[in-house]
Amino acid sequence: MLPANLAMRVRQRQSLQTADNAITLRVTVHFTFNLRGKSMKLIKIALASTTALGLSMTAAHAQSNDAYLSQTGTGNNALVTQSGANNDAGSAAKTMKQITEGSGFGNDLDILQSGNGNEIGLNGLVQKSQNLFSNTADITQSSSGNSVGKVDQLTRNKRGNLSGNDLVILQTGGNNNAIGSVKQERNGALKGNIAAVTMDGAGNTIAVVRQVTQGDTSTAYVDENELTAVISGDNNGNGALSGYAAASSATTSELIQGKSTGIDSPVTQGQNTMNLLITGNSNQFGVTQYGSLNNVGLLSISGSNNQMGVYQDGTDNTVALADIAGIGNNVGLAQLGDRNFVLAMVQQNGNNVSSSQIGDDNETYIEVDGNGNDARVAVMGDNNYVDAEQRFGNSNDMAVDIFGSGNNMVGFSDNFSGDARTARNFGNGLTGQTFRRGSLWQHGSGNNLSLTVGAAGSDSNSNSFAMLQRGNGNTITGAITDGSMNQAAVAQNGNGNTTAFSQTGSNNVMGVIQ
Repeated sequence: MLPANLAMRVRQRQSLQTADNAITLRVTVHFTFNLRGKSMKLIKIALASTTALGLSMTAAHAQSNDAYLSQTGTGNNALVTQSGANNDAGSAAKTMKQITEGSGFGNDLDILQSGNGNEIGLNGLVQKSQNLFSNTADITQSSSGNSVGKVDQLTRNKRGNLSGNDLVILQTGGNNNAIGSVKQERNGALKGNIAAVTMDGAGNTIAVVRQVTQGDTSTAYVDENELTAVISGDNNGNGALSGYAAASSATTSELIQGKSTGIDSPVTQGQNTMNLLITGNSNQFGVTQYGSLNNVGLLSISGSNNQMGVYQDGTDNTVALADIAGIGNNVGLAQLGDRNFVLAMVQQNGNNVSSSQIGDDNETYIEVDGNGNDARVAVMGDNNYVDAEQRFGNSNDMAVDIFGSGNNMVGFSDNFSGDARTARNFGNGLTGQTFRRGSLWQHGSGNNLSLTVGAAGSDSNSNSFAMLQRGNGNTITGAITDGSMNQAAVAQNGNGNTTAFSQTGSNNVMGVIQ
């Protein structure tokens, strides 16, 4: 029995369904009750199919049902449960809507679809709130061929201080699922949005997931958006990138934080956090972050032939590619701005990793284990630091291009001088470590390392580099063009190694020991 303070209205609508002489029954139950003095509304929509011979309320084998939702008021809540195949929650013609007007709680929507070929919000699932309280949506689709078309969560409130929008999307138990366009926007808030996306199976796609916080414009930064994506299976993402994950301005199954197209804001918000875990083969994903103090905190790829592009535009940003474990992966990392940080760790064979930074006071650390790996580092700016290592493998390639001054001159160790401090004290005893000042290391045989500093007509001054190769048949080539006060130390230990180095400019120092 319902509590005394719970009023219930039941509205039933029946419509003939031509296929199989079936009748579709849509039952909409409205509850109105008080929760801590706040008026709340709850709608539950249960869909069931029956034949003309009798009515069955069992939804387990329901198919081809349509649910449409429109709620306006305060504190809207809805639950939509559909079982069977080819069900729609919203359609290309009708939007699923929850609109909160005035003060009160935000919106809460739960959608559960089990079966194949179900669709949600093909023309849009929209939640809007204009008060301190924001929106929550939980979407679960199980089995194959399901899609989430478009989801928009918008909260607008001047100088609001509560949390942004929350979204959970879970697609599991099948293949060929799709997520179209997802956008979370918090406007005038001090805190950002949270989203968690989980997909398992093969052939799944994400077009774009976008988070933006348009904050109090008197504040340089607001608390962050947080996005976690967990992808397991093969051939997810389905598309392009390529070439150091298209070198990288990221796209393809793109995850974006900090900036929204079509919205005019004087402040691009930062302090965003992205976590991306990919397990499987031949997946393609891109990450883009705008603003400052952004963090790609947990970026992990386990599998082969995956592609990943990361682009950060702003200052004080961090990328920590903690683990690439697999064969033939293609990863591109790009940062535009100052005081940015990159860490990339690669294991196994045949992986390609590229890092590019444009700005000053940036740091790059790359560590690669395995054979046949390719590492590219490009730095344009001043006072940057590069440490790149290809360890315990053969036939690896490394190329480092530096344009700017004072790189690898800050901290870490004293400047070289004197035949580049006698080839950095011959690789610090090959090596008891400390071989710093822009360390470029390769351990193994048949490796190639190239270093380019500056360009004709563009001075690059006071840069320092230490290069070490241990093994046989290794090659180092280098060129310092139109620069002064640069220092280079080269140490090669083994047989059949080659060094070819040129310097153009004044007061440059170089030491080579083989």
